[in-house]
Amino acid sequence: MKLKRIVIHGIVKPEVRKLIHDYFSMNTENGIIHFKYSEEEFSSLAERSTFYKEFLAAEYEAIFQVDSCDIDFKAFEWSIFNRDHFYKFIDASYKFCPECVKNYAKTKELLGIKIDGTVGHEVIFSS
Repeated sequence: MKLKRIVIHGIVKPEVRKLIHDYFSMNTENGIIHFKYSEEEFSSLAERSTFYKEFLAAEYEAIFQVDSCDIDFKAFEWSIFNRDHFYKFIDASYKFCPECVKNYAKTKELLGIKIDGTVGHEVIFSS
């Protein structure tokens, strides 16, 4: 999984834009992706900013490139809205592309068939 871009909805000041980019800033070490700043480090950095309240009110998402859907094995993009969502998605047993999400939902609804484990697209609703 690789960060492709950050989408900011609406108009924000450049300082808020920087905070948003810092929030999602990532490093890869030994093949493991992680945030550049821990939650505590980022909070400490952001809370000192006079733009922190604007950061909290802003709407944004990080678009990630996921290497492979667990059904059709195609790469796909997925939106992550916050770090909690990121960790739940990463830890999910299965990750489906948007097309396979629709097919899985239909199968689950019509036949009542559900796979064991967590599915990445469902984790945002389980919070």
